[in-house]
Amino acid sequence: MILKEDWSNMLQKKLKKLPSAPGVYFMKDGRGNVIYVGKSKNLKSRVSSYFQHSKNHSNKVERLVNHVKDIDYIVTDTEFEALLKEAKFIRELQPLYNRLMKNPKSYPYIIFERKKGYYHMTVSLSPSKEEGSLFFGPYSSKSQVEKAVNGLKNAFKINCENWDKPCLDYSLGKCLGMCLGGDKIDQYEQVINRFICLFSREDKSILEELERDMNLASANFQFEKAAKIRDTLKAVKSLLRKEEMIEFARKQISIGLFDSVDEETVKFFLIKRNVILFSKKYNWKKMGLKRIIEELTMEILEQSCFPFQMSGILQQDEIDDAAIIYSFVQKKGSSSFLIPDDWLSRKEGIKKIEQSIKKLMEKIKDHRMG
Repeated sequence: MILKEDWSNMLQKKLKKLPSAPGVYFMKDGRGNVIYVGKSKNLKSRVSSYFQHSKNHSNKVERLVNHVKDIDYIVTDTEFEALLKEAKFIRELQPLYNRLMKNPKSYPYIIFERKKGYYHMTVSLSPSKEEGSLFFGPYSSKSQVEKAVNGLKNAFKINCENWDKPCLDYSLGKCLGMCLGGDKIDQYEQVINRFICLFSREDKSILEELERDMNLASANFQFEKAAKIRDTLKAVKSLLRKEEMIEFARKQISIGLFDSVDEETVKFFLIKRNVILFSKKYNWKKMGLKRIIEELTMEILEQSCFPFQMSGILQQDEIDDAAIIYSFVQKKGSSSFLIPDDWLSRKEGIKKIEQSIKKLMEKIKDHRMG
């Protein structure tokens, strides 16, 4: 039997040996089971922070630390790789504390389903297969989807499900009046069509309207109403960003992405959807810019020759990876570029690949020397 003091001494020795490098760490219980997986750009700093007394530690973190008896880790060249590997290991191992410390992901969809000739907006855990129905997603947070959908319904007063007779909400001013029929049905359809255009990213005027309503409510000291609209806006905008990410991944455009390894070295990744087709480290000081451009262009052209075709619908286990990749591509100062398919078969396109590599490498070099 290993005493508590012995476990503590073993952990302290492990913590001292942790490298100050990016990677993924695995926290284990006394039986060797992985109970938590995390990532960091500095393993030593991040993992050690769990075992330092801090008022910022939540109860779940404190319980985790009490159960940790061993630590393993994998060093990666870059933080980007650590992010992708963390998501992979969490999916495969499903550690106890990752499930406890993060909201369970149910990957819901927003469904516009036809019933009795009219679209109805609902939340579902699977895309609708009904003819004429539309769906958006999947998204990673059910609570956020429900907040957006319910908030929109309430803001535009279409939360009524009883269309056979006037409802109480109508008399209270909370229902548009679909339950009365007539031109109110036409108004309902106009609202639903605006919702569809919103999530299709064809017309975002609803967001502007909600902004005006929020500011007006605040100006009239209706702070509770303003807060509800603010929360709805926040949820909807977040879903629209996720929809952009999903659409971006569906298009299966190749991405060239650079991430730093050290002061002289970068690592290049060629990515399609959520798959890394090719990766390699390049030392710009030893190799020189011209050689790197030539080698990388050749690799991109060779790797892109292999057939790659996946379903238009993102599977649940692809969403986290796609989100990581998309966030890197979109973030300010990102060292990445898109490679449309028509670049791969035309001289003009190949020149654009070379120019993109040169531009990013010069940017990285200037940043290092600056």
